[in-house]
This record gives sequence, C-alpha cells and structure tokens, in this order.
Amino acid sequence: MRTIIHLSDLHFGRNEPSVIKAIIKTVKAVKPDVLIVSGDLTQRAKAEEFKQAKDFLNGFNIKKIVIPGNHDIPLFNPLKRLVNPFKNYKKYISKNLEPVYFDKELRIIGVNTARKTKITRGKISSEQAQLIKEYFADAGDAVRIVVAHHPFDLPEGFSSRKMVIGAKNVIKEIVDAKVDLILGGHMHISHTGSIADRYKVDGKAALVVQASTVSKRSRGEVPTFNVIKTDLKKITLTRYVFKQKEFKKDLEEVFQLEPAQWVK
Repeated sequence: MRTIIHLSDLHFGRNEPSVIKAIIKTVKAVKPDVLIVSGDLTQRAKAEEFKQAKDFLNGFNIKKIVIPGNHDIPLFNPLKRLVNPFKNYKKYISKNLEPVYFDKELRIIGVNTARKTKITRGKISSEQAQLIKEYFADAGDAVRIVVAHHPFDLPEGFSSRKMVIGAKNVIKEIVDAKVDLILGGHMHISHTGSIADRYKVDGKAALVVQASTVSKRSRGEVPTFNVIKTDLKKITLTRYVFKQKEFKKDLEEVFQLEPAQWVK
C-alpha cells in the first residue's frame, strides 16, 4: 500500500499562513510516500511567489510530483508569456514540467496542460497522450496515476467548456494505458467520479479525483486536500478540510476494482 497527499491550487500570493502551517503539520503527521501538487503554485507567477512555493516544497523530505497550472504563467506581461512563459517556474520549482515517479507499487506521470495561448483553459495533446501510453507500457501491476492541472471531468451543473481541451480525443490512449487515477485541480472544487460517467470507455475506467484549493480563492469550499491510499484492488480517498485552524478528516470514499471499473 502507498499513501499520497494530493494538493492543488496553492496560489502563493493569495495564501493564508495559518492554512499553510496546518498543511505542513498534517503532511508530517500522515507521512505520505508521495506529495502531489496539481498546479497553480502561485497567483501571478511572480518570483517572490515562486520563492514561497519553493520554500514550502523544500520543507518536505519526501518524493514529489509537481506540475504547473495556468496561474504559473505571467498574465500581465504578454512578452514574457509568449517568449518564456515558464521561466520563473523552471528557475524556482523545476525545469521538468512533466515529472514522473515510480516504484514497485506506484507509477505516476505529470502532464502539463497549461498553455501560453490560453488564459484559463488548458489543453492535452495527442503527443502527450501517446507519452502516457508509452510510460505505462511496462508498469505491470503498479497503480497508474496521471496528474494534470485542468479537469477531465466535473460534477453536474458545470459546463464542459471548463474541462481540459482535447480530453475526449485522448481517452482511448488513457484507457489503453490502464490508468487508475487522474488527479487534477483548477476549479477549486472537490470531486470524485469515473471517466465512464462522461466518456465511452472500452476497458479500465480511471477514477477522476479533483482537489479543491488551499488558498484564499475558495469558491464555497473551505481549504481542502486529498489523502489517497492505493492498493492493487482498492483505493481509499479521504478528504481533509480546514476547521478550527487545523486539517481534519471529513469524507472518506473506498473504491474497489470490479473487474475493470473502480466501484464505490
């Protein structure tokens, strides 16, 4: 079994110090095998915001998968946005925009869906989908996880235009790769579902897990993040919410693989 903490939308520059302090305390208590941050580390991609994000991440001596989001590209400087959109991200966080991690039980790939030509929306390309398929080709029995900032699915009532551009075109490759989990953020809402709820799937249907924000930019949710425990046949998702200056367990969902569908 492996334990993962899934954070998203930190938005340093619009963060709350007491929330960051509580995250640090909880991560150290949970002792995850991997920390995942699915984008939007900063509010406006400023150097001082990335420095704060870097200090935060460097405080954890654990494996990390971190990817950029649309807020990690300069918004108000068109020249920087077009010429070198990820300059500060690469300087302070990582030169690798699509990191990977694997061990005997886990295989994770980060996919950069942020685009310099899109302000809020993101995109996944056929080339990225092919890389996902190739990366998992020899994954064996490991639990397979894709991390993308922009969502592949959303709850009822949300427009499909809020989802990542190209999702429908790459589902076949994701299914062929036998992906178990697709983790994301962007919308600042918590959500768990199956890709089979929205897309035609002929094979293993991955769970789609959205993390909310842990910043001040909430949209009706208190700061929230996910703790995920993975096994070959079982995935346990526990949502932690910020209450009384600390993070506490809230909703817990358990999914079993039967036989190619993750069933609650």
